[in-house]
Amino acid sequence: AAQALDALNDGRSDAAVAALRGCATAHMLRSAARFAHVAAADGSPSLEAYCARMAQMEPGQGGGKPAPLWWSPAYGGQPEMVALSEALGLRVEVIDMSAAELQTHEVSCAELPATAPRITLLRRGLHFHLLLPAAAEGELVG
Repeated sequence: AAQALDALNDGRSDAAVAALRGCATAHMLRSAARFAHVAAADGSPSLEAYCARMAQMEPGQGGGKPAPLWWSPAYGGQPEMVALSEALGLRVEVIDMSAAELQTHEVSCAELPATAPRITLLRRGLHFHLLLPAAAEGELVG
């Protein structure tokens, strides 16, 4: 969890994405009984194989963007967001722009108090963007 916050504060989105994916998948493995159904629903042979694929980040080229552009061969979804919520003690709000009408919903573990910190994700198609509140330059997240 500390590595994820450090990556958010270092300003490199690829490092933040990799750290958040690693945090989510590590929590899923620690809570294997709770998340085992995810691998079965995905058709993965095991939760370990599913988490290894979800945590994978590879350098690559794409869309004319400068190297190194990091990408993952798998998209995360609700299980990974719930795992992040549990691991980091954050409420996760999703603003979904994929439908014809803008929708907002929360994907968090139920045990968190209403006063828990909140992060917001913007969903467009299969991709989620992390939205951070405006802060003075140099101000740390977390």
